[in-house]
Amino acid sequence: MKIVYTKYNRNRLPRFQLKTSILTDNSGTNYVQKEALTVDSKAHIKQIYDNYVFMSKQYPHINSAKASLKNDSAITFDFAPGKSLDEHMLDAISKKHPRFIRIY
Repeated sequence: MKIVYTKYNRNRLPRFQLKTSILTDNSGTNYVQKEALTVDSKAHIKQIYDNYVFMSKQYPHINSAKASLKNDSAITFDFAPGKSLDEHMLDAISKKHPRFIRIY
């Protein structure tokens, strides 16, 4: 896999410090991988996965990015292209759509 982008988050408490990377495989498929940067943040990775499993079962009608645990310190998601929540919010604010602002 080729690394396209990586962001380190060392400004959070040690138990939440992660490295987030966008990866591309040989076929051009993109993935997002989150890796624990500390021993304590391994529990955060596990919690992210547990939340994914719970939410997938609780809301099966919502199509979320597939997640898989790589090991006890990394989780990989299918890359979901599109607008970020921030982009949707800024768009709603700039167009003065109060209904959408409440949604986001």
